[in-house]
Amino acid sequence: MKIKRNLVKPKKQLAQGLLVLALALILFLAGVLSTKIVKKLPGKPQVLQAQNPSGALLMAPTSANVGVDNILDLEINLDTGGQSVSAADVVIEYNPNHYSVSGIDPNLGGNFKTFAPIVSEQNPSFNWQAAVNQSSGKIEFSALAFDFDPNNDGNFTDAAPTNSFNGNVLLAKVHFRAKDVRKDNSSPIYFIAQVNATTDSNVVVIGNEIVDILGTTNHASITIKARPVCRAAIDISDQTVGLNDLLYILPKWGSCPSCLEDLDGNGNVGLSDLLYVTGYWNQNCPVSP
Repeated sequence: MKIKRNLVKPKKQLAQGLLVLALALILFLAGVLSTKIVKKLPGKPQVLQAQNPSGALLMAPTSANVGVDNILDLEINLDTGGQSVSAADVVIEYNPNHYSVSGIDPNLGGNFKTFAPIVSEQNPSFNWQAAVNQSSGKIEFSALAFDFDPNNDGNFTDAAPTNSFNGNVLLAKVHFRAKDVRKDNSSPIYFIAQVNATTDSNVVVIGNEIVDILGTTNHASITIKARPVCRAAIDISDQTVGLNDLLYILPKWGSCPSCLEDLDGNGNVGLSDLLYVTGYWNQNCPVSP
């Protein structure tokens, strides 16, 4: 009796093996490289801080004015400083009262791709919603020198290692939407990166040792411009500024942060708010643009 054997083509077998290796590397990065281990832990590699770190994570633009409900497109760039690196973790902090994140465009070209976080081991594609915590104002994602789709055909079984990357690369473009503010508000966006921190941004070289070479970061100084809105018509039933609006102000006199009657946004209802109303007296003053 003949026994049929299940033959696997060498090329397919190699591709499957490379895919397993790729996923193993992703899991390794998620569990190890995003944490700087400052003391020796049994069973885990030690991530060392470079003595002369040359890597840089840079935002662009570094300064901008953005109007309420407008989009700020913030580029996240990596400069390896002439060193060949294996992976990078990016952790960004922003004020969730001033921004929401409407999307992230990852770098999916070349040999240093932004892939993590991923939603499925079977389809390791970037998921920007998983990278963003809208309530705490934190963004976290990773990039690595491993090409999951070298033929750009959506077939992840042709994954191939590229080992390292040296140069400059755009890691991602983050789209921030500015929220409403009562007055112009400075609201910078930062990288979280500290020496010997345990959960922060890093750029690592993997050799005999794992070394973090991140030495330089910048931040984006952003000013959110308030709507050019007349706020004197507090009585929304009548958009003409007059006595009714003054009567709204008087009972709120004193400290009153976030009150509608605090027209100048200084946290207090007082003389400056009265003067604001009288400055628009008898004028038609819609409460929204």
